Amino acid sequence: MKKIFDLPVCGYDRAKSFYGKAKVIETDNGEKVLQSYNTFVCHITAAGRFVRMWGGYSATTMRHVNSFLSFYDMNGGGKSWWDMQPVETEKPKAADMTPAESLKATQKAVKAGYSTIICVSYCSLQYLLNYESPVAYTQRREGWAADIYDMGGGVAIVTGYAPFGNIRPTYEQVKAVEEQAEKIRYDYNLSYEQQRESLKSLARDFIKGVYNHE
Repeated sequence: MKKIFDLPVCGYDRAKSFYGKAKVIETDNGEKVLQSYNTFVCHITAAGRFVRMWGGYSATTMRHVNSFLSFYDMNGGGKSWWDMQPVETEKPKAADMTPAESLKATQKAVKAGYSTIICVSYCSLQYLLNYESPVAYTQRREGWAADIYDMGGGVAIVTGYAPFGNIRPTYEQVKAVEEQAEKIRYDYNLSYEQQRESLKSLARDFIKGVYNHE
């Protein structure tokens, strides 16, 4: 059975918390996966080997990677070290944790599997999708391209550097729903389950709104 939890701040990082923006997924086969915002960026195999999954770089995600390494007592860290790590395109077993695990991570397969595909740019819905996990991801020559989120009812949200889909919400629609989602995410009067259910309900309303807008 998988275990998902917020990544604790470790090593030399002086932040008090990553505030839900970095999560660790431990699988029953011994793999540990780091999810930074909505992207699987790296994992540690059951044999203890570090694997870089994401071809990009950001200062915040690098802090997540550094704490991830420290948490599991592994050497490495920093931009120079990160740039030297090869990007491996094989999808980790931790990403196969949903009923859609047979979905191949190609645009053609995603389009064949979903009638409605909502396309948004990287991190545009990070609060709305905070408690969701991608069911697949696509690759491009540079590395990671986009994550695919199964929202049920034949609907997927695709977000990343190279997203795709047949519905593109307006900037105003995305901004409005993210503002609502952020308030829910940081409402500490709500329990984890209450936050999660509130965000799911908000996502359903968002999907209905963008679909009707089309």
